[in-house]
Amino acid sequence: MPAQPVVALVGGDEFMEPAEAFDRELLALVEAETPNVAILPAAAKANNPYLAAAHGISHFRKLGADPYGVMIVDKVTADAPVLVAELAGADIVYLPGGNPTDLLESLHHSAAWKRLLEMADDGVVLAGSSAGAMVFGERMAFGGGESEALGLVAGVTVLPHFERANAERVEQLIRAAPVGMTYLGIDGATGCLRVNGEWRVTGPGRVQVITKDGAEAVESGGVFQLP
Repeated sequence: MPAQPVVALVGGDEFMEPAEAFDRELLALVEAETPNVAILPAAAKANNPYLAAAHGISHFRKLGADPYGVMIVDKVTADAPVLVAELAGADIVYLPGGNPTDLLESLHHSAAWKRLLEMADDGVVLAGSSAGAMVFGERMAFGGGESEALGLVAGVTVLPHFERANAERVEQLIRAAPVGMTYLGIDGATGCLRVNGEWRVTGPGRVQVITKDGAEAVESGGVFQLP
């Protein structure tokens, strides 16, 4: 059992060509020649979760994985035993983007989330992009406010699509950062992967690690540790 679950946080633009570099690194973590990747599209429930799952399946199949959709899209399906059971065969569970509030409401205190935590303790990789990454933090900033998230990554608030942020926004975050909280500003198609307590950055962009003490920009290939 790993000391900390292996977690992947992606800044958005998942299942697109620029994200392939990070996703190949993700797949390389799995010893199986053809990793099983479960796509859980609950964040896209207000749009088209079936299309979101289809995009993930197409993307990961091209990279040599064996992907499949698990149509957990709301609170009811997140507690449905037959759907929760479909998660069991996954080496990686990937939560794509959409509406983080919908995703959080679907998974919070659900049978699916309980099962995912058990799987993570057994070495299954949990990956989230944009909304999927946001709900993995301890806190979630969305719609002008902040709320409690799922807490998979303690002491962190994930800010996706951070390539859109300017220097003034970074300074605002430094001033606003609570003691003990780290903002991770992650660019699109770029991810950071926690393995053995260390975070590795891969992709066309960078990750900004922001606390009350300042900001550090970590480029692709770089590593960082959280407090």
